[in-house]
Amino acid sequence: MAATASHVPQHQIVCFEPFQVKTHCVGVQTGLLSDELDITSGSRRADYLKDSSARVSSGVLCAIIDRILAHNPTSKLIEVFTLMRREYRSSVSTTSIAGGGLAGAAGERQGTIEAMTFFSDPVLESMATRRSVSKVGPEAPTDEELLELLAAVTPVADHKALRPWRLITLRGDDRARLGEALDAAAGTVREPGDSNTKPLRAELLIAMVASPTDHPKVPEWEQLATAAGAGHLLELALWQAGWGVMWRTGVLANSAEVRAAHGLSEQEHLMGWLYVGSISDSFRRRMLESNRPALDPHQFLGSMPGPAGDGQH
Repeated sequence: MAATASHVPQHQIVCFEPFQVKTHCVGVQTGLLSDELDITSGSRRADYLKDSSARVSSGVLCAIIDRILAHNPTSKLIEVFTLMRREYRSSVSTTSIAGGGLAGAAGERQGTIEAMTFFSDPVLESMATRRSVSKVGPEAPTDEELLELLAAVTPVADHKALRPWRLITLRGDDRARLGEALDAAAGTVREPGDSNTKPLRAELLIAMVASPTDHPKVPEWEQLATAAGAGHLLELALWQAGWGVMWRTGVLANSAEVRAAHGLSEQEHLMGWLYVGSISDSFRRRMLESNRPALDPHQFLGSMPGPAGDGQH
């Protein structure tokens, strides 16, 4: 397979990994990289990976994977993804992973981090390693970035395609207004100049709203389940894109004052807020070093009980 002279332009990379590494790639020949990824050239690939000047993040490999397969349709995807994962793990030990989201910066790190992995598939691995991030940083995705991520959310299971959910973003002073509504609902009176700072724990809050409608075959509880499913899918999508998320609720979420602040209709329910922001270096490093095992799946999986009276449970 011949290498081409085309180049990957200098740009910042968004990795398809739970911990986003953002780096600069300058003058990497896509044809050469395709050649190095050919499963028939393992030794050359190893030489390539040893060359620190040619090292790139796994985001580059993700971005050009279609080109790789176009040049070599016999390549095995599992080989490509294995290499992507290996390259990603290597880049963690040599690239600063500060800021999270879209705010990483290149820099040297000492030492190597061996992370526990559950799945070879990157999507399942991201799901298995998802964590709630109670303290997020100041960066946050834009509305345009959220719209892109929603393509991964809209396929949520939705009986009769009723679309019984919507999102409301709270930024800037909107968060202070939420704090005032929460205080009013709780009957809290503050000193002049004092305010409820809880909604200020993230620069972006996303209110998850369930919007059920009357339908003869879809009860309200099922539509609420769809809204909750959409919220979790959005949380997973944000995590996969490199953002920290904490889903917060509270007994006052559906108080009259809070509902009015969000402009909810009578039949709608506020399912809480996703607090979204960047992830700190220390949290990322703790995640990579974590040996926290998965929960025992047996406690969640069972079979249907036998007929009454047969002694089976």
